[in-house]
Amino acid sequence: MNKTTKEIKKLGRKTQLTFFKTLNCGVPAFKSIQDTYNLKDDNLLKAASGLVAGLNGQASTCGFVSGGSLGLALLMDSKLDEWNTKDEIRLHSFIKEFVTSFRDKYGSEICRERIKLNFHKQRGIFGLFLPHKLYKDFSHASGSVKHLHEISNRILTEDYKEDTPEVTEVFHCAKPVLEKIREETSVENPVLEKISIALDGGVGLQGSVCGAIAASVMAINMHIGVNYNKTGYLKNLKILLTFPKNLRKKKKSSNNPFYESGKIINKFLEKAGSLECKNIVDHEFQSWKDFQDFRKTCEKCNELIELSSNETINIINTIKK
Repeated sequence: MNKTTKEIKKLGRKTQLTFFKTLNCGVPAFKSIQDTYNLKDDNLLKAASGLVAGLNGQASTCGFVSGGSLGLALLMDSKLDEWNTKDEIRLHSFIKEFVTSFRDKYGSEICRERIKLNFHKQRGIFGLFLPHKLYKDFSHASGSVKHLHEISNRILTEDYKEDTPEVTEVFHCAKPVLEKIREETSVENPVLEKISIALDGGVGLQGSVCGAIAASVMAINMHIGVNYNKTGYLKNLKILLTFPKNLRKKKKSSNNPFYESGKIINKFLEKAGSLECKNIVDHEFQSWKDFQDFRKTCEKCNELIELSSNETINIINTIKK
């Protein structure tokens, strides 16, 4: 059922409360879709929590954007028996609208450009509590989710009427990473594998955070991350305040998702030089077909998918021992 303008405004305010409670920007937009459409799955929410602060504190793509984009894919997936080319193109058109709107309204979807804080430093975390930073975050949380639900209304009612290009094989960025992790570790979520296509080409083909490294971080968090459906404000505040320390120091139990994800990210950066797709491949995708043609012959993409998969597999298997 479509949401009215009044209901959408209420969902925006509810998202602000979720953000206040969780203090994790990867959670609120995704959780809003889960809760609104009765699509709850704790493991999916744990995976989305890894998108925090521009992917594990890297200040790349804002968690409101990446989490919201995954939410749109989750809603579409709930209405489909099986994904096809037409559905993928339709999803990416909605995500493009969502990302572009966020970019136009707030200046950028990249956290370091929008918030200008270093989350690896304690003063960067404390900076989040400055009044103007708090206002900006809560405003962006509400505004992005209101637009997210406006798009959700159309996902439920609109049909895609443009011609669909013919391809013999479909390529993705995050999905092959999650598939290989499943095969080698048994850490899996079939729905996450399907909706991860939202991250193709840097989130809806927009050149933002690379889907391969995002998939690695989501897999780590799905395995040992925080379930924000079961934590209270004080624990979440402690998680936030100790975030810089946890990025640097491994706990004896090896159950520190921030540190483990950070190890993979560091190796990814050594090879790729950036977390953003447009910087890594020096290409802006004009269409889904353009992405497919480029991805089919992109050896660098294959290498980064391989690196992300193998590093994540090694960490998960070490944790399991």
